[in-house]
Amino acid sequence: MPKFEQFIRERQYLHNVSPATVSWHTHNLKWLPSESPTEDELKQMVVRMREKGLRSTGCNSGIRSINAYLKWASSPFKIPQMKEPQVILPTYSAPQLQLTSRVEAKESHRHRLSTLIALLADTGCRIDEALSLSRRDIDFDNLLVLLHGKGRKDRLVPILLNSGRDCLYFSGKQGEIGIGGQSPVLPSHTTVHAGPHTAVRRVELCVM
Repeated sequence: MPKFEQFIRERQYLHNVSPATVSWHTHNLKWLPSESPTEDELKQMVVRMREKGLRSTGCNSGIRSINAYLKWASSPFKIPQMKEPQVILPTYSAPQLQLTSRVEAKESHRHRLSTLIALLADTGCRIDEALSLSRRDIDFDNLLVLLHGKGRKDRLVPILLNSGRDCLYFSGKQGEIGIGGQSPVLPSHTTVHAGPHTAVRRVELCVM
């Protein structure tokens, strides 16, 4: 069995990593020119990453995965991490946050957007965590949501009454059309699973 495939299988079945981590390793191992690269080949690989337009953060992500493979393969080499710029993450101002509370919820897709914004503000969760919430993840009696984070790390987070009420509204709509408890609470109007990039863009439009 090729070393790359064996490494992926062990990560998947022995370390029980998530499908996203399996995909991450599979993608990054494609940068390697061989199963047993030399030190010079590793340096040239990093140069190729930069030539392809990857930023230092993107390179470091790939380097972490490749270093894990090199350690597993008992390679004597380890690729040093690149220096990353220390930036302050942008946040919404108070006037921008006030704009999100004025989203008209008369139409179904606008109601969904206003519920999503309130859920993000209440819980501080990632947008993909909010979009993947299912009916069974919400405790409406105690106003708690079970968020499924990165690395299969779950956490219980309280929500405000208004957010719980709106989530209950969408859950009720799903119950009316026979959708089970595993389906997303906030599906898009065209597909069951809404894309996070589209949702982020719609939230940004509300504060511009």
